[in-house]
This record gives sequence, structure tokens and C-alpha cells, in this order.
Amino acid sequence: MTAKTELRQRMRAVIGRIPTQEAKRQADLVAERLAEWPPYRRAKSVLLYAALPGELDTGPMLDRVLADGKRLLLPRCEEGKVMQAVWVEDLRLLVSGRFGIREPSAMLPAVDLQAIDLVLTPGLAFDQAGGRLGRGQGFFDRFLPRTNGIVAGVAYLEQILPVFPAGVQEAHDIRMDYLITACSVHKSERGGD
Repeated sequence: MTAKTELRQRMRAVIGRIPTQEAKRQADLVAERLAEWPPYRRAKSVLLYAALPGELDTGPMLDRVLADGKRLLLPRCEEGKVMQAVWVEDLRLLVSGRFGIREPSAMLPAVDLQAIDLVLTPGLAFDQAGGRLGRGQGFFDRFLPRTNGIVAGVAYLEQILPVFPAGVQEAHDIRMDYLITACSVHKSERGGD
């Protein structure tokens, strides 16, 4: 078993033990941190994601982005493991995508990825240096280099590790500029602005 596989299993177990009320509390606090964060306040367009079970609930952040009048973008997974960004004005119009993830309909056009100011990214685990461990499909690792926006991982406190074990972070894995949790916005070693 590889180091990545072991860490994925361990983190799924850690996340699975977070009590429902605590998960909700942290999701609400992450949305508050986001609203206070200067790069978010300056952003005109924000790419978020519809959370899967076991991911930080993005509902409060999705509502915040729409309430703040920003352009909300959500990913859509397409053939060939390609992820596109689609402008969403009404969350009720999301459909179940290829992996059971709520995403914009194929009827809606993708947007220019260079126009994204801020990308809020899921993961199973993050480390303080901005390393991200995803679910293993590589969608975000292929998507992020195509954008110019600030990249921030959003996570439960329990998902942040001091450093990843050897063999987890590979050359093709994209690092986060920032990590946003219920307690803080942390600038990683890669972090810009």
C-alpha cells in the first residue's frame, strides 16, 4: 500500500469521526473566515464546489458568495477527466454529475478559466506547507494550472497536518496558496498576496 493510499484511508476515518454538530459549526466558521479575508473581498469571481459526504459542507460559503454579489463558479467534470468552471446563479439548477457530485448542467457554457480570481479547493488532507491530498482522480491537479487565481484549500481542522509523510506529495500535486479552517486563514509557503 502506498503512502498516499494509507493517508487517504486514515483521513477518511478521521473525517468520519467528526460529530455532525461540530462539522456544521466548522463549516459556518469557515464561511465567516472567508467573508473577512481580503483576497475574498477583492475577488469578483469565486470557484467553489458542491461538497461530497465527508467534505466540509460548502453550503454556507456558496450562500455567502451569492449574497455578496460575486460571480459564483462551480466545477463540472467532463469526458477525459477534464474539469471546467461554470457560472451558477441559482443553486437549485445543479444536477447530479458523473460521480454523483452536484454540478452545473451540461447545457450551461464553461467560462474562461483565466477570469477566476479565487479557487476554493476540497481535499482529504492538507499540510502546513500547502500540500493537498485529493481523492485520487487528479481533477483539481489538472485544473488548477489552467487558472491564474489564488488557490485556497478549505478544510476541517482535523484535516490539517503539520507535514505530509514521505511519498505523499508528488511533483504533479498542486500546492495551495492558503488554507482556510474554522480557526484561521493560513498562508502556505507557496502563498502569494
